[in-house]
Amino acid sequence: MKEGKHPLVIGIGNVLRGDDGAGFRVAEALRDGNGHNLVVITVDQLTPELAACIASASRVLFVDASADPLRSGLMPLDAHHEALATSMAVGLSHTITPPVLMALADVLYHHQPPAWQLLIPAEHWDHGIQLSVVTTEACGQALAMARAWGHSHA
Repeated sequence: MKEGKHPLVIGIGNVLRGDDGAGFRVAEALRDGNGHNLVVITVDQLTPELAACIASASRVLFVDASADPLRSGLMPLDAHHEALATSMAVGLSHTITPPVLMALADVLYHHQPPAWQLLIPAEHWDHGIQLSVVTTEACGQALAMARAWGHSHA
């Protein structure tokens, strides 16, 4: 790890769309209790500008809601350059995924740090700030996993 690089946590989601805000909220809670050298960013959606932040990180954790109950928990992110080419062909607006951002960081800044995704089960995407019971419980578990990740990578 290069001197001065810190682990980066990116919390994704819209807190005004029910469970979609789960990743954003977990990242905010992690920031509030950050006893590590973590850099925490919260965003409504992923944008190309985040590639510079990723390239300057030692490790990256993306925290987001998942509509697929089988895709939840903490897992390594498999980032491929093909994801970038596909996204560029379609256009970057509203199609950027963590693998696309990782590939973009590598292409533009020649650094792609190891990355993980922490996906939180979500059920409701309606307008409103309330989380479902399932997502509320999962957020508590996700926060514990994110803290453990931060502790082991800080």
